[in-house]
Amino acid sequence: MRRAQASGSPRGGALVLCDIDHFKQVNDRYGHQAGDEIICAFAQLLERTGEAAARIGGEEFALLLPGQGASVAGELAGMVRARFHAAGHPLIAPDHRLSASFGVATYRAGEPLRDVFVRADAAIYRAKHEGRNRVVIGLEGAACATAAAPHQQAA
Repeated sequence: MRRAQASGSPRGGALVLCDIDHFKQVNDRYGHQAGDEIICAFAQLLERTGEAAARIGGEEFALLLPGQGASVAGELAGMVRARFHAAGHPLIAPDHRLSASFGVATYRAGEPLRDVFVRADAAIYRAKHEGRNRVVIGLEGAACATAAAPHQQAA
């Protein structure tokens, strides 16, 4: 991720953190094979965005979007969220809808990635706290903007 940030835009960009909701319960209920396949399917959705994507933990991922602002990053995260939620998976019950939460933070050129990560992590924490399956855009300071569905803003 540091290399992608270093080779990115001199204007800065956006970091999107992604977390598959209730993944432990999915793993416990449907087994590790299903869990592994769900992680692979989610990773493929992220790869299809054409942006720098990385798995950063068990069911946690990051997208780095050099040169992009919060609006574009939020729209991209919303698209991935909607596709993942709509896709389903053959190894889980048809009525079990998968979901993911997203936290977005923008960065300025030269800003330490750690600082950006802290803001994106706070945004994803808020997405989880507000009910999951949503995108939260972390703005400078404490304010965040939430999108529970594409083009829908919540207070």
